[in-house]
Amino acid sequence: MHALLVSVDLLTSMATMTAEPAHESLAPLAWLGGVDDARLIVTDRRALPKRMVRRTLHDLEEVCRAIEVGTVAGVGAIGLLVAYAVPLHAFRSAEKPPQGRASSELEPAIVHALERLRELAGGNLPALRALTRLRDCFDRHVGALTAIEVSARLLMEAKRIQRELAELTDRIAKLGAAELPDQGTIATIGSIGPLAKGGNGTALAAIIRACTDGKKLEVLSLAESDGGTTARECLAHAVPVREINFAEFAQQLRQGKIAVAMAGADRITARGDIIGEPGTYAFASLARAHGVPVLVAAPYTIFDFSVERGDQLDADDVTPAELVDAVITGRGVIRRPTQPAVESLMRDPPDPGVA
Repeated sequence: MHALLVSVDLLTSMATMTAEPAHESLAPLAWLGGVDDARLIVTDRRALPKRMVRRTLHDLEEVCRAIEVGTVAGVGAIGLLVAYAVPLHAFRSAEKPPQGRASSELEPAIVHALERLRELAGGNLPALRALTRLRDCFDRHVGALTAIEVSARLLMEAKRIQRELAELTDRIAKLGAAELPDQGTIATIGSIGPLAKGGNGTALAAIIRACTDGKKLEVLSLAESDGGTTARECLAHAVPVREINFAEFAQQLRQGKIAVAMAGADRITARGDIIGEPGTYAFASLARAHGVPVLVAAPYTIFDFSVERGDQLDADDVTPAELVDAVITGRGVIRRPTQPAVESLMRDPPDPGVA
């Protein structure tokens, strides 16, 4: 699914619905307008899965509020949102008179936006990478262009980040689909689709790609871990899905009905420990105890080489690398992750420009 931008007519005509047709747009956000009417349209995660609600964000403070209250949630989605928040704030500042003023006058506004968004980003690596790229973009062009022109350059950079994320998740989908059986039941935990991860999702993108390729798969989604979004995203692509609780997951494992357990990640340490959705450790432990492969799909941009082990972080849920059979990234598949295996694939050479 390549829903990077959504047309004005489509978004303005959307009403809240209880059921959508197959292949509805589940992009977490879209940019609309220009200098005088720049705005972001976001999908309100709080209303899902019952309703599809789009909200309009007009300025930096509305973006920050959307992150604080959970209107937009998920590492990838927030990474994209903060990327677009910088040009949004730049346009709001550049539209003030006089017309054609120098881009250097945007410096205080840019600094304020970056500082505010970094505070909200916390340990969100894709968001921090995006903010670094926007700062670099501003520094390259300030002084040579007008304020409006620099704002447009910042918007181009944010769009490039979104496009690259879509390409990256496409690669994850292709590699991940090849790891899945020709038929069987895939258990999932957490929000692993485009609404949380951006692009086309991570683990869910692999499942959807596998089904598109003709594999006969059913998804069992732990609804308590994702608020029902995985089921909605599966249905949008006609992928068979059923929501279960953790107790039923355990019984399905005991009865030998699950072929693969799949999860996403918010951060991966140098040795391959997974920091992710609360419950992922229990999910992976139980699957491993029943001999079921545990696969994690995640963009390489969430690997944090400044941290060796997950227990060095103040994280709600850490899954040791020993419980993971494979980590599927945009660069390749790391089987039985160890620090040498992770670093040999992930450190060099970096993919240019992917946030």
